[in-house]
Amino acid sequence: MGENEDSYEKFYSEQDETIDWTKEANGVIQDIARHAKEVKISDQLLPTDTAAFINLRTLEGIAVCVMLNHEGLQIVSDRFDCMDQQDPDSMRFETPYSLLSHISPAYVNSFGNCLAEALSKQLQDRLADNGIQVESDGFDLEDGK
Repeated sequence: MGENEDSYEKFYSEQDETIDWTKEANGVIQDIARHAKEVKISDQLLPTDTAAFINLRTLEGIAVCVMLNHEGLQIVSDRFDCMDQQDPDSMRFETPYSLLSHISPAYVNSFGNCLAEALSKQLQDRLADNGIQVESDGFDLEDGK
């Protein structure tokens, strides 16, 4: 058992557990940028070893400051660069999508439209690969297939 513990410690030391919260926040921002009016890392609440803060303005214009940490995402203010609503019992979100779904009905439509566009493009590409001509209002089965 001692040998296994040494192997574990070698590959999973505490140094490996350090998270770059700026990098994590940038990943969140890239994932949701097309579904928000504005989203950026806070200039006033600088990232720490335990969290990063993201200013988010929804498609409806709702402004929030979100804390990203090991517990997920938590709204900490209804103003940018602020932490005036930090309640230990407040709702936490595992993903930025669940947070946006909670506060932005327009996000749901935006995400759905992006998904429909991606699926439509994939269908058009597959049909084109099979020699089927795709028109703007549908597709044409030239060979009667």
